[in-house]
Amino acid sequence: MITGTRDLRIAAEAAESGAFAYIPKPVSVAYVENLVAAALRGGSRKPLS
Repeated sequence: MITGTRDLRIAAEAAESGAFAYIPKPVSVAYVENLVAAALRGGSRKPLS
């Protein structure tokens, strides 16, 4: 999930709903690339960033 807010309540809701990761803006392209690679490898959900 990528969002324009850093609201921790929304991050918690995303995690509870099964989001792989919560990525607040500004987005780091390298971070997103690493998350996508982990998801494609079948990695476990990542901690909230």
